Amino acid sequence: DYVDLATAILSLFLSTEEIPLSDLQRIIRVSLSGFDPPVVPVIKKTTTPTSSSMFVVELFHGATFCFKDLSLQFVVQMLNYFAVKRKRRITLVVATTGDTGPAAVQAVEDCKSEYLGILVHYPEGQISDFQRKQLTTCTHEKI
Repeated sequence: DYVDLATAILSLFLSTEEIPLSDLQRIIRVSLSGFDPPVVPVIKKTTTPTSSSMFVVELFHGATFCFKDLSLQFVVQMLNYFAVKRKRRITLVVATTGDTGPAAVQAVEDCKSEYLGILVHYPEGQISDFQRKQLTTCTHEKI
């Protein structure tokens, strides 16, 4: 199970006093819930030109169709966990020329936390229209 594997690996770097394993597992599960298919990133076996097998993780199945969805969903859920635990508001400040901004905004919007907000800077005319729409059509009050 992907959640169990991720929990086992991340628990090597996180103290259970700081974040209990059950909370870490829940955060990982919530972080992956917006993917299609949900919970497990798509891993495909393919053959290279030299006929050797290779496994490829498709990271474009998230909400913004960008590989950064996987990491930013988890990072925002972790930030929210500690913000709630410490009862502190956090504002993320992001500068983007592409995928980072929309993925970060979507992660904050998905989190629906009273403790998290985000401010995104992007260069006018230098991001795609699709990315601009992802950044400017959010409905969350803290974005």
